[in-house]
Amino acid sequence: MRFLTRDGTPGELRAQWERYSAYLESVRQALPDEVREFACAEWHYNPDDHRCLHDARVRSVAIGFAEGGSGPSITAILKGRNGASWCLHYVDARAYQFTVFEEPRWPPNVSGDPGDWLVDEVEMTAHGLPEHRVLFSNGGAWAVTCRTFSVTPADG
Repeated sequence: MRFLTRDGTPGELRAQWERYSAYLESVRQALPDEVREFACAEWHYNPDDHRCLHDARVRSVAIGFAEGGSGPSITAILKGRNGASWCLHYVDARAYQFTVFEEPRWPPNVSGDPGDWLVDEVEMTAHGLPEHRVLFSNGGAWAVTCRTFSVTPADG
């Protein structure tokens, strides 16, 4: 992650947030519409809003390959802390990396999954594509560079 981390004093975390907010505003118009809608939404980092993904858990991740030369699509189903399910859909992925598990941080003694979604950020690459990065409580992380992505309510 370039801007946001899971560690730091309150002052350090606030400074990280201010740097990221300034960066996001500087690239706002370059972001694909769906990415901008998610990344710049007031609810995105508001833990009191039911749409905020903080503390969401990954239920599944699927990677699909289509004929025709476009990159794969990646779909993750997340369960929010309020019980709502969300679909995170990456279109035409150009690069992706998933670190499922390093070592438990919180909650303790949990194994086999990345843990709770802690924080995420979006950055535009040198090729003009958005890269979405996420940190999880068990040390897991992912980064996906794609043409666009969206977050929508999942069915059931």
